[in-house]
Amino acid sequence: MNKDIPQYDSLGYTGTGYLVVRVSTATGALPLQGATVLIRGGEPDFSAVIARLTSGEDGLTPKIALLTPPRALSLSPSETKKPFASYNVEVYLDGYQTLSAQNVPIFDGITSIQPADMIPVPKNGYPASRPPYGQQYTESEPPDL
Repeated sequence: MNKDIPQYDSLGYTGTGYLVVRVSTATGALPLQGATVLIRGGEPDFSAVIARLTSGEDGLTPKIALLTPPRALSLSPSETKKPFASYNVEVYLDGYQTLSAQNVPIFDGITSIQPADMIPVPKNGYPASRPPYGQQYTESEPPDL
């Protein structure tokens, strides 16, 4: 945990929550190994990269501890402060579109699992169902999709 980052002092985060990112494709059916996952603070004055993780063979990142507001904030209905911390998650993997999840909630004492379902980039840069707009093919030249 990065308690030495000055921004934590102003946020008043004294609890600890946990995050695991599950990187996959095909609507979660195929885990993706080797994806780079960046965790950033989700508050306006706190958006620095906190951690850089890599997904394993099972598509999961290691569990990371993140600072949160104390659990006691969620016990009172009259409490005006939010009882969770917000973090942003970015996932990068060659051959796939970059994925960004904003304001992922992390609660004190809870392990959150953030799915990251990656979408492959087509080989030709266009959807496989049709050629680029305006491109014409003759019958003797079948399209190379």
